[in-house]
This record gives sequence, C-alpha cells and structure tokens, in this order.
Amino acid sequence: REREREMRFTLGYWKIRALGSPCRLLLWMVGQRDFEDKLYVVEKAENGGWDRTAWSNVKFNQGLDFPNLPYLFDHATGVRLTQSAAILRYVARQHKDKSFYEGEGPLAVHLDMLLEQAYDMQRPFTRTCYSASSQDELTSYRETVLKGHLDILEKYLEKQNGPYLTGKLTFVDVFLCELLDQMAVLLPGSLSGHAKVAALHKTFWESPDVAAFKASKYYMEGPVNNLMAYCNNVPQ
Repeated sequence: REREREMRFTLGYWKIRALGSPCRLLLWMVGQRDFEDKLYVVEKAENGGWDRTAWSNVKFNQGLDFPNLPYLFDHATGVRLTQSAAILRYVARQHKDKSFYEGEGPLAVHLDMLLEQAYDMQRPFTRTCYSASSQDELTSYRETVLKGHLDILEKYLEKQNGPYLTGKLTFVDVFLCELLDQMAVLLPGSLSGHAKVAALHKTFWESPDVAAFKASKYYMEGPVNNLMAYCNNVPQ
C-alpha cells in the first residue's frame, strides 16, 4: 500500500479493455508509467447470472460525485473523476508539455468535436457487442452502421496532412486508435476498404511508445468486453 500512495494516479475499471484501455494508454503516453491500475472483475454467479459485487460493494465509498467506472484519482491535486471523456481530457490537460491537448482556440474546439465523433462510433459498437445474438447481426452492423462511420472518417483523413486526426498525435487519436483496434480484433476485416483509417491504426500501434505500452503490465489483449457480451475475445 505504501507503493500505491507514491503513485500520482489511480485508475479504476473492469478487468477488460473497453473504456479503460484508452485511459491506461493515455496515462502511459504522457509519461505516467507507474500508476495504480485498479481492476474489478465480473464473475459468473451460482444462480447463472453475473456477480458484479467486486465493484458494487465499494461503489459508493470512493468519494465520487457520480460513482461509475472508469474513475480516476489524482493524488497530487485531489481531483476525483468519472466519465471516460472527462478523464481523457483531464489527463491530457495535466500534461500540456506533451502536447496531447490544446487548451483553447479553434484546435481545442475541433478536438472536442472529434472526441464526440469517436464516441458516436464507440457507443453502437459496444451496444452491438452486448446485444447481438447471432453472427448475422454483427455482420449487418459491420456492413451498415460501422461502414458508414468509417466512410466519414476516411473522407476526413484524406484532407489531413498526416496520419493523425489533426496532423499530430493528440489524446483523441489515443482513444480512436484503441477503439479501432478493438473493432479490428472483434470484427476482423472491419477496417478493410478504408486505407487512411487503416494507416492511422497501423502508424499508431507501431509507434515506439505504444509498442512499449504493449510490453508493459498495463496492456491487455482481452477481453475487450465483459463476459456477458456476445461478441468478445477471452484469452485462454
């Protein structure tokens, strides 16, 4: 416990990728290579349902205004946050020297718009992973809803001067590229036919900092979603 108190940040989330991995990855990218990664596990209950008590038993004892996962504690400032978008913005703003976020002006507004657009991609993806009951439903989602989002993103990237969303790496690229990787893992071939999107994904995941993250204790290949999701990858 003494070691944990020396760490500036504590991140709490389910023991899955989903919305936790973008936060883990951004902390790593801004130089926070030693943070507490508090993982909560959903287990199969004896009655056939799902046991979420690892989180529900402590949910309202964390000093959070709106208890939820993920959460972030900044032990240096006393800030306690929930909502993944707020966490991503906060971490990026706290590390301005890393240039992951512009605090004001047209680019800041543009980044906020890009993050909301990325969440518009994430929400139906996650919802479909949990609600689908057949491969046909996943195929339909991939060929209609997801393709529509990727078509729009492809056209946007064609107008940029670099592989990233604004030409340089920002916190929105971190969120989006983690999401794209989850899509590529769970829906193989989903990025095909979108050369710029695939190049963004490839450039990000092959960069030295991200390669180092993949070799760290904070990276997990899966599961992407919790165990009750129809579409998932559960490492053996």
